[in-house]
Order: sequence, then structure tokens, then C-alpha cells
Amino acid sequence: MSRKWRGTALFAVIMAGVSVTVAGRLATGGGASGSPVLTPQAGATDAAQPSPTASGTPSTGSGSAPGTGAAPSAGTSGSGASGGATTVTGDVEQTQFGPVQVSLTYSGSKITSVQTLQAPTGTGRDEMLTNYAVPQLEHEVISSQSARVDTISGATYTSGGYLASVQSAIDKHQ
Repeated sequence: MSRKWRGTALFAVIMAGVSVTVAGRLATGGGASGSPVLTPQAGATDAAQPSPTASGTPSTGSGSAPGTGAAPSAGTSGSGASGGATTVTGDVEQTQFGPVQVSLTYSGSKITSVQTLQAPTGTGRDEMLTNYAVPQLEHEVISSQSARVDTISGATYTSGGYLASVQSAIDKHQ
């Protein structure tokens, strides 16, 4: 195969994979509602990795917290039902593609979960990159117990805003 056509062939293979994934999700009802399963593939690029919205629920399209229509206020709140767990909401970080905001749940001084409250969803590509990057960032923040993690290639601005919001929540907790 000539060098000229390699990129086109690769693009065609990637798009075929995306089409199969989307068709499978629509056929199982995971594309429009429900809680689709995240299945990132090793070595996949941002453009070839469609997945559900950052929160795992359908996007409201407004860039705000799902189901609320507005951004939650920053601060901390205790949760009696979870036995001393504390939730801290980070600052809203404005990125080139839209606002990013997270909240951290602590058990003592340990981060036990990260919830994405806002993430870029302006276009299909923004949403696709957000859906690709956010689950990885959540995992890395919990693993490292800090905001000192690598940004996700292809979603650099979203990653930067996400990690800045994480750091603001960590700072509020301390």
C-alpha cells in the first residue's frame, strides 16, 4: 500500500470501529439512555473512543451538572449516611471548550471517589473527548490521591481544567 493511502485506510478502519460501537450501543439501548458500560481500549486514540458522558448519564447539553440545570455551589458538605464521608466541590474551571468542575468524596483524608459535575459537551467531538478523558482522570486521581497526574493526550485543555478543579477541592479539604 502506498504511503499516500495509509492515513486514509487507518481513518476508514477507525471510523468502521466507531460505527460498530455506536450501532451496538443503539441496538442494546445504551446509546440514548441507561448507564452504558465504559470500555476504553489500550492504545486507542481520542478520536476512536466514543463513550458515555463523563457522569455516566445522558448529557443535558448545557454544560452543567446532569439533571440539575445549574452548577452546584462550591464548598464542603458532610454525609451522615456514608459514615463520616465528606464531599468537597472544586472550583469551576473555564477551558477553551467549556467549564469543568468536580467534587471529591473523602473518607478521612483519603479520596474515595471523584464526581464530574461539569465538563465540555458543546460539540460531538468535545463530548467524545470528555467521555474518553474523564474516566481515566478519575482513576488516576484516586490512585495517586492528588491532582499530580498526566494530562490525557488529545484532551489537554479538558484535562488541565479537570485537574485544576481537583486541586481546588483538595485545597478546600485541607
